[in-house]
Amino acid sequence: MLRLTVKLVAERARALSRLGDGEQAERELRGALKRDWHPALVACYGEVRAADPAKQLKAAEKWLEAHPDDAVLLKSAARLSLANELWGKARSYLEASLALHPTPEAYALYGELLTQLGEDEEALAAYRSGLGLVSPAKARA
Repeated sequence: MLRLTVKLVAERARALSRLGDGEQAERELRGALKRDWHPALVACYGEVRAADPAKQLKAAEKWLEAHPDDAVLLKSAARLSLANELWGKARSYLEASLALHPTPEAYALYGELLTQLGEDEEALAAYRSGLGLVSPAKARA
């Protein structure tokens, strides 16, 4: 039952954000995370956009004090850093997330950031690493 509730809260927040009510989505996610720290909610928090992304980043960084080794939270903090155009901070958070738990999504985000920074060879390596997690044979091609 709890998993269903978490999934519904996350989907509602994404829908609110898509409909332009990122403020409500952010408030609901923050409240849900106070009640139940769950990776799906943490990931969703990094995806929704409220009117003040700096405030969202500050909340995520506060949570990092209690959850410094949470790869999902680090990835969400990276997304929020990107929303605030804090490229160096985003890079640090992504690298920390990838060191803890590499995922194709995190590598794709890292590749996008590196491309934006003009580090094309490094970006290509990041994309390959992410692809390698999905299909090891394709990453070698």
